[in-house]
Amino acid sequence: MRLRFLRVLSVSSVASLIAGCGGGGTSATPVVAPLSIGGGRVAPLAVRHAPLGTTLPKYVVVMIQENRTVDNLFQTQPGVNTQSYGYDSQGNKVNLVETGLGVNFDCSHAHSAFDNDVLEGFDTEPCGAHAPANAAFTYVNPADITEYTTLASDYAFADHVLQGNEGPSFPAHLYLIAATTRLAPASDFNISENDSYSSGSGCEPQTDKTISTINMTKTWPEDDNKASAFPCITVPTIFNELDAAKIGWRYYTPNLKTIWNAPYAVKSLYENDRTHESVPQSNILKDIMNGELQQVSYVIPGAGETDHPGSVGNTGGPAWVGSVFNALTTSKKYQKDFALIVVWDDWGGFFDHVPDTHDTKLPIFPADHPKDPYEYGYRVPLIAIGPYARTHYVDHTQRNFTSVVHFIEEIYGLPSLHELDAETDDLFPLFDFTSAPNVHGPIPTGGVTIQSLLLQKQDPNFIVDSQ
Repeated sequence: MRLRFLRVLSVSSVASLIAGCGGGGTSATPVVAPLSIGGGRVAPLAVRHAPLGTTLPKYVVVMIQENRTVDNLFQTQPGVNTQSYGYDSQGNKVNLVETGLGVNFDCSHAHSAFDNDVLEGFDTEPCGAHAPANAAFTYVNPADITEYTTLASDYAFADHVLQGNEGPSFPAHLYLIAATTRLAPASDFNISENDSYSSGSGCEPQTDKTISTINMTKTWPEDDNKASAFPCITVPTIFNELDAAKIGWRYYTPNLKTIWNAPYAVKSLYENDRTHESVPQSNILKDIMNGELQQVSYVIPGAGETDHPGSVGNTGGPAWVGSVFNALTTSKKYQKDFALIVVWDDWGGFFDHVPDTHDTKLPIFPADHPKDPYEYGYRVPLIAIGPYARTHYVDHTQRNFTSVVHFIEEIYGLPSLHELDAETDDLFPLFDFTSAPNVHGPIPTGGVTIQSLLLQKQDPNFIVDSQ
């Protein structure tokens, strides 16, 4: 049986959370008018202001990796809340088993898997023909992710970041730029599954594309009616707000047609902002080296760098993230002036013990309304890195991963997009913006260099995600 939880967070508390003036002790704040999206005007919520006396970074880089939970990827990380066992559908205790980062199985992480299987036991989840028994009850050998463990140890790690949605990558990436997957401001329907991307991505005009949705006026299981829609939303995003405030941004992606290319699934961005897309994703390294980084960057990994399960060759993610960090921290222009947020987009079908059927104390309703059928997903890792990030720090605050959006709003004095990013925190507890910047040196990346990544041949057909 799927459990239901009481919602305890208050949207109306947002105004009391933030006071003071803009970053650096000044009162200058971008003027952001109500956004016109999809033909309708959307009045933004309260404008964010960082506390007086803080020195905020000028550059924010968000790297979005794939399909891992905290228990799976950081099981042995010191100070992190993990659990080395779970329970199957019969109530039997199952110990987690160590695997490599690259595995040849991929457990279902569809919204339907969360609804119908996982909350009754991770052992009921389909994981493919190559999967061992209890494949979801596994964790990654820390020797395979030394760049991640080094950054998590040297900087700040958030171990209670709930995925904004319950399902796979396409809606998850929309949450990370729009703080919702609602089709339109007045719509009752949210996107729940992956785009049928074989014939194009997002808003590209293809007549055969449909996507499953959730009816937000109903409760589970009545909401899960699989009503189909065209995978193109008309709500405002953080990029629309950056445009309105004349703040530069760039979205680095390996392929414009991947389901991870969230701007292509937003009508206003697809029609007006495609020049902000940069292919391939390694162009961020060039832009850092050439001093051409925009104020906000989103970075999608390439083939072999994603951490996505299902391929034994997909082990390059730690060195990829480490290399972007090394480029930033060795750049004289950026080394004292950046915040790097690394977050994983969804749970990937792996076990995580918070929340589960043995813990009914946690509120997991998003902010839309008290009976929102689109509950939060499981915990995903988040690392906050940079000269102002706290060092050797683990933060246990419960938040959802639209905190990434809230963080950008706070840094640049932008309004909240929706109730969800207004409700969650701003990641500021992971930073100390009142102290002098602390510049760390580069980290080892196992022989992978910035130059080798720039010379790496790109796969033009890289479109991947399974459920």
